Amino acid sequence: MKIFLDYLNKKRLEIAKPFINGAVLDVGCGPATTYELIKIKEYVGIERGEENIRKLKEKFPLAEFYDRDLEKDKFNLNKKFDTIILLAVIEHIKEPDNLFRELENCLNKKGKIVMTTPTPFGNFIHTILSKVGITSKEAVKEHVNIYNHKKFICVAKKYNLKIIKYQMFEFGCNSLVVLGEREK
Repeated sequence: MKIFLDYLNKKRLEIAKPFINGAVLDVGCGPATTYELIKIKEYVGIERGEENIRKLKEKFPLAEFYDRDLEKDKFNLNKKFDTIILLAVIEHIKEPDNLFRELENCLNKKGKIVMTTPTPFGNFIHTILSKVGITSKEAVKEHVNIYNHKKFICVAKKYNLKIIKYQMFEFGCNSLVVLGEREK
């Protein structure tokens, strides 16, 4: 399973990388793979759990990390970012309103939000693969909000953003969406 997960993480980062620049906020940063592989100069990661944050700060002393609940907490970062990334995160958020309000507060005027997430088809495949032990059953249970292109159009409109790019990858199992260019 680890080889498959490593492949998926690498593929997500590969598809998102061309859109990542400047000061970066990595929401749901996990082990901070993005920071480690791309070597971003100005990087802030948000993850859950004090122990996770302690380990990240120890491993990457030049980056900043914060423990936040994406559905409830204010980020209170007092800075703006050129790129905000959520790689395989949004599908775990049941109530995204707080998250998108906080993203909006952290985004530079010309900044962009870069997300990857399973498509409905991808989530279906993930569910089947979890039943035979190829992917995690826990991860499937944690997918509470699955997005398609139409749903991202609604998200963009609700939060006064435009879809700059929408693309499916991995045979239609995942999607990349880049939001930005706030509407007037």
